[in-house]
Amino acid sequence: MSDGPLLPPPPRGYESRPASRPVGATDSPRLPDDWSSLTADAGAPLGPDAGGGTDAGAPARGHGFRPNDIFLGLGLSAAAFFITFGIGIGIFEAIEPDPTENDDFVAIAIIVVFVDLFALILAPFFVLRGRDAARLVGLRAPTIPALGWGLAALIASWISLAVYQVIIDAIDVEALEPVSAIDGDDEFTVLAAVLTGVAVMVMAPISEEIFHRGFLVGAIARRFGVVVGVVVSAAIFSALHFDVGSLIPFFLVGVIFAVAYVKSGNLWASISAHFVFNLVAFIVTVTDRGIV
Repeated sequence: MSDGPLLPPPPRGYESRPASRPVGATDSPRLPDDWSSLTADAGAPLGPDAGGGTDAGAPARGHGFRPNDIFLGLGLSAAAFFITFGIGIGIFEAIEPDPTENDDFVAIAIIVVFVDLFALILAPFFVLRGRDAARLVGLRAPTIPALGWGLAALIASWISLAVYQVIIDAIDVEALEPVSAIDGDDEFTVLAAVLTGVAVMVMAPISEEIFHRGFLVGAIARRFGVVVGVVVSAAIFSALHFDVGSLIPFFLVGVIFAVAYVKSGNLWASISAHFVFNLVAFIVTVTDRGIV
């Protein structure tokens, strides 16, 4: 049975709503006042104008993250770092109480691989579980534009380090001289060189870029904005190298890598730059020290 007489449709362009609705009629679904909550986890593609980068399908930085992701990620990562590092050092000390320099490098390389895996990869992916974590942290297929940004970041990082070194030499402050984590006096054994190479050239570029650029920049940007995300992530990246002389230069490198990532929307921009950066440093160190 009809609820009332059928009315003709309103003229085209007629926008006002009728004062009353026939019984049984329905409106279109109404978005809540805070409609952003519906899209905060969607990771919908946004273009470069929205801060999403040049790659198709790249979400804007911070899009898809939640306000508390930064605190959960940092807390979980710190716990994983200290637990894994502590267990590793304890096992090494029990096995080899009087290690040689190469024993140290073998042990540290193995420990670093596990620390990077648990603290820098699994921790942020656990926080982002169920939200297409790989896409949120910028892990998508490498593209020519992304690799171009990586090359630009690599060159800019080398220039920044060269300028920093010139300034430090001019003011002659030894405490501000950066010290490589793989410097030493003895020649590398083959095992020490291989394991150090894996940690430095494979694990570090992938894990550090996932955490510092992919996760930290996005999570901080969600709450405080992209600029704060770039600066804070670079500061944490620099501090985790545990060397006073590396604080300033690695902060600059962290900013440069983060800018390349934000502009490209693809984590391979910073991963490729990081890989070549570490590759060159590793080759120079091995050449200088030699292998027995």
